[in-house]
Amino acid sequence: MFLLLLSASYNEFLQVEDIGNKVADSLYRHFRNPQNLALLNELKELGLNMEYKGPKSVIIDDGENIFVGKTFVLTGILHQTTRNKAKALIEQKGGKVTGSVSAKTDVLIAGEKAGSKLAKAQNLEIDIWNETQFISQING
Repeated sequence: MFLLLLSASYNEFLQVEDIGNKVADSLYRHFRNPQNLALLNELKELGLNMEYKGPKSVIIDDGENIFVGKTFVLTGILHQTTRNKAKALIEQKGGKVTGSVSAKTDVLIAGEKAGSKLAKAQNLEIDIWNETQFISQING
């Protein structure tokens, strides 16, 4: 984990959930500051364990999983699944679900009577899937 932070690019920090431009910039600059690097090296030499021992991700991105790293919004009435189940399926595949459409949204899943979220997604030219497309992608 330590080496990953040291070598992470600004865009890689930005891909982390809930990290925006300011935090990504701050982290990027922090791990490139010679004084900070010297302190981290000193702590490591003093015996501080910098190896991550927490749970490993169960998400495998083989390049074919279109959910990994993407942000989804669910709207409208779903008939083939519930919203909670759809959210859980997206997260199991490595995606994240938010409640509102923004420029950071990658895909809107539109059920029946989608409403204003659908209009906003169309305005922002965001990919829009109907429920059948979503189920197909989950099973694909």
